[in-house]
Amino acid sequence: MHQANVNFIKSVKGKILIWVSLILIVFLGSLLLLASSNMEEEQQNAASDLIVSTVQSAASDFNKFNKRGVDIAKMMAVAQKTSLYPNREASLRNLKASLEANPNFLGSFVIYEPKADRNLQQERLNKIQTDPTEKVQDLQFQLFASYWSRGDKRSTELEHTELKLGDKLAYQAVLDNVMSGSKQLFAIAEPYVRGKHTIVESAYPIIKDGEFVGVTGVDQSLESLKNQLSKMKPFESTDYFVIARSGGIITNTLNAALNGRKQNDTSYSDVLSHFIHEKRSSKTIERFSDQLDKKDYFYSAAPVE
Repeated sequence: MHQANVNFIKSVKGKILIWVSLILIVFLGSLLLLASSNMEEEQQNAASDLIVSTVQSAASDFNKFNKRGVDIAKMMAVAQKTSLYPNREASLRNLKASLEANPNFLGSFVIYEPKADRNLQQERLNKIQTDPTEKVQDLQFQLFASYWSRGDKRSTELEHTELKLGDKLAYQAVLDNVMSGSKQLFAIAEPYVRGKHTIVESAYPIIKDGEFVGVTGVDQSLESLKNQLSKMKPFESTDYFVIARSGGIITNTLNAALNGRKQNDTSYSDVLSHFIHEKRSSKTIERFSDQLDKKDYFYSAAPVE
């Protein structure tokens, strides 16, 4: 039987069959390899799309976070313009009510410009005219800057403190916007660490009769967004960096020791600078070698407005 098979293969008909079989095997093998190659490319494209969409989703969450703070600060400024300014007691009640109505916020503040309170100034002048014992230097108005914040023990426990002008980073940014004639009146200060929280200040100007007289604003904590980033990992090796305009690392999911450091002082300087300083499409994905483990990783970035 074995000999018969050998003879069959050696026959002309057998050779044809074997060649046909080999051609079919090679051809089918090529189809399988081609399908495998296409599948691998499709998987890579799908993974790339997932990375890009995930980072865009994360940026969208940050934008919503910022918008929420600006919207509340603007509502408070409108209330000041229409009815509260320059009533300090009413302003304090409004600050507290705004914080109570927004349990996710850590604080709310109002700052009046020195000498901007024309009504109180006129009252003081009238009092001096009727009471000679009043001192002229009393006209030098002190800055009205008040802050309601959540206590450390319970989120429902609110505390009131007086601020100094430099305590709120967003104040100067708003003033600069107004004085420069910028169409963007609001300001969002770069995040900073206070206690256990990474704080983001959002502020809006109080414009009364065409004059800048102060700002209103709120504080938000980035902790909820930082926790959310940890849950938005499409792959086990996925990590996020949130970079400030100044180049500082606000937060990341790779190594907490990097938080607060300038990206130029880290091993990821070249990669992060590539996306920060060069204009890149938010749908761009690029591959770079990690300086620490020497492995290649895909990177994508999206701006936070």
